[in-house]
Amino acid sequence: MRRLTESFFVAAPARVLGKVGAGGFAGGAVLTVTFLVLGSPLAQASATAFSLGTLLFGFGLATWATALWIGRPLRALFARRGSSWNRENAARAFSIVTVLGVGGMLGSVAATLLLGAVLG
Repeated sequence: MRRLTESFFVAAPARVLGKVGAGGFAGGAVLTVTFLVLGSPLAQASATAFSLGTLLFGFGLATWATALWIGRPLRALFARRGSSWNRENAARAFSIVTVLGVGGMLGSVAATLLLGAVLG
């Protein structure tokens, strides 16, 4: 039985997540501009960059939740094989991937709004 004081939310430190989110934001904006420069229409460039951010977000969220859900049995499995894998470190890593994806989605939206106002 789980203790009520046990934390169910495991993530990387806020400072790290902030930096990763800002990097994702910049990456999403740069991808949108890159696709536009390569000849894609603005709507397609935006959709492609947003989709890549969504892919990272979905993968990160699903694996973060899975690490929390079956982390204890996996830790036991890996411990038998001599690994130092644990649920908390895996959840922290996947929280970073999740925030990177969110930043990418927001960056592509911001770039699309800015480019739409400038170009259109």
